[in-house]
Amino acid sequence: MEKTTGTQTGAATGTPQKPRKRANRDHRAGSDEYLKFMKRLMRMYGRRIKEGQLDIDSLTQLKDIQAELDEQTREVVMALRGQGYSWTAIGGALGMNRASAYKKYLGNVEGAVDAPGAQKAGGVPSSSR
Repeated sequence: MEKTTGTQTGAATGTPQKPRKRANRDHRAGSDEYLKFMKRLMRMYGRRIKEGQLDIDSLTQLKDIQAELDEQTREVVMALRGQGYSWTAIGGALGMNRASAYKKYLGNVEGAVDAPGAQKAGGVPSSSR
């Protein structure tokens, strides 16, 4: 068996070719694609329920998916707080005011400690944006 040295030989020409590199994609662009995919899946799932292709257990499964989405949202909110985003900015992104966002994601957690120094102008940390 022949060793590879970082170049590949073209099958038709026998000439050396550089290995393909992964496209250096923006993480946000990748996240946007995942979100679009998840939305499509949810719409398809809902259509299947409406068309009678799924039973009552499907509703329970949908509720489980919602619970997972809520947990992931909570984790993202807390990560953003740790990065210095304000409750005003987070609430705005979620379509609610800052007090509602705080109450929903931190206000009912016993012993929860909010990120220090997170109130920045426009809700964006000045050191990283």
